Amino acid sequence: MFLSSAPIIRASATAATVKTGVYCVVSLENTGATGITATGNSNIDLGCGMVTNSTSLNAAIATGSSSVHATPVAAVGDIQDNTHWNGAELLPFTVAEADPFAGVARPANFPSGSCPNYRAQSNRTAPPLVAGTDYIATSDGYYCMGDMNLQGTVTLPDGVYVIDGGDLSVGAQANVTCAHCTFVLTNRNQGVSGMQIGNVSVNGGAELHLTSSNSGTYSGILMYQDRRADSGSSATNQINGNSDSLLQGAMYFPTRTLDINGTAGLHFNCGQFVARTVNFSGNGTLTNTCTGGYGSNVIMGAHVRLVA
Repeated sequence: MFLSSAPIIRASATAATVKTGVYCVVSLENTGATGITATGNSNIDLGCGMVTNSTSLNAAIATGSSSVHATPVAAVGDIQDNTHWNGAELLPFTVAEADPFAGVARPANFPSGSCPNYRAQSNRTAPPLVAGTDYIATSDGYYCMGDMNLQGTVTLPDGVYVIDGGDLSVGAQANVTCAHCTFVLTNRNQGVSGMQIGNVSVNGGAELHLTSSNSGTYSGILMYQDRRADSGSSATNQINGNSDSLLQGAMYFPTRTLDINGTAGLHFNCGQFVARTVNFSGNGTLTNTCTGGYGSNVIMGAHVRLVA
């Protein structure tokens, strides 16, 4: 156009934060440390997305001979593209993801006196658990134990297992079944820091058939770690298991690391992995399927999009 003066051209655009993607891996790490790592020769097939609040230029990384099938992969920081992501939609520099279970409170009511330690060193089927010997009931109807060490064949009754200051340990020869359970690692102390709060350790030879509680405060959550747990160098939860294992529900470790090792193959049904940092490793295949969807516990990503 030939004009006697320069025209004024105006344009407008509207951006909004919209829900995009279904996530089953959420790293709450919000510093410059890497939030999600996939390494080794692991084949990770999640059927959902992964997101981290890490501000690192390598907020989520896949290295070694790992093969990750998860989309989208999002981060507050950057994500370096490579063949390990198998063409996943990468969403760097996105909005931080809120803690999806921030509204789920730790148990508030504890019985008087120390809760007993629970041991299953050889074949043992429960129920019944022995009140006063294996556990002390809380006023909420939960099983309270000092810690749980499972080495044999154990069938646990449905319920919430409150582990007061101790660990949940599952040995290599264990075969553990529970139809509807939640394992809560906490401490009866009401302070805000300095509490002894245990970790989860599942040996790779163990066979697990565990499904989360289906009602109450911890519905849909299989493992819950108190948010007051410190994030020291040894603060790591390890989930392994043999190829016959099947775990269903959310695993929540908001201030500590979650290591998932697929050396012998490990299966999850509607698994959700929420931790400060999440690491996948091993030499086998890890699969997660959720044919019916996550229902009310679904985790959606929030991303800025141009909408007009």
